[in-house]
Amino acid sequence: MLGIPPFLRSYWRGDPPRRALRAPLTAMRGEGICVGLLDTGLLPRHPTFHEKNVVYRDFTGEGGDIHNHGTRDAALLVGEGGVCPEARLVVARVVSGMGRHMLAAGVRWAIAQGAHIIAMPLGMGRVDRSAARALAEAAASGIQLFAAAGNRGPDRHLFPAHLPDVVSVTGARRDGSIISWCCRSAQVAVVAPGWNVPALGPPGATISGSSPACVLAAGVAALRLQWERHHGPSTTDAKTKACHPPGRAR
Repeated sequence: MLGIPPFLRSYWRGDPPRRALRAPLTAMRGEGICVGLLDTGLLPRHPTFHEKNVVYRDFTGEGGDIHNHGTRDAALLVGEGGVCPEARLVVARVVSGMGRHMLAAGVRWAIAQGAHIIAMPLGMGRVDRSAARALAEAAASGIQLFAAAGNRGPDRHLFPAHLPDVVSVTGARRDGSIISWCCRSAQVAVVAPGWNVPALGPPGATISGSSPACVLAAGVAALRLQWERHHGPSTTDAKTKACHPPGRAR
């Protein structure tokens, strides 16, 4: 298990993601990178997405966004102060109001949309074999996959985070300790900020858990991918890329 990215530590002061970044990623804004977000929906007309390159598909047919979960996650990526504001964001609603998941359809759609990275700030207690096959296809094509490890206690590692091709991300408090109700399985690959993360909403709004941690890790990975396109690939293992700046040893 890895530590909190040093270039995101100032997040604990309440800085938005862009201000929390450190060199060499500060010059990167996500241009040329496509990030897929598979979530609970999106409010695409929200002002924070004005003039942003956002594509949305609802696989449930229900419209809206459950508790604005997906909208807040999307804002962490490309909204005001987001991690990778110039990235192309393709968002799929894959969770219905009744809790049904259309993850496989969302993954294959994100692949077709040209996603380089797919973030899945969601999880379920059972294995969806169709989704597992779709994720294996995505990984085989070179797409980086991130998923929330889970918020159901330290010993519950949810699907799809526990799949070998997926970077499992859990959430940490300000002191770097894992949040008590977040997964701390040995299979977790990345620990990222997940406590009182500044969020879209009224002044002072925050979100906590492995979901925002997953989104932040995926956003940093997008910047890293852009950096590598300019400066050449790094030898860092794929599952550590969200935690270590380019050019630094583990």
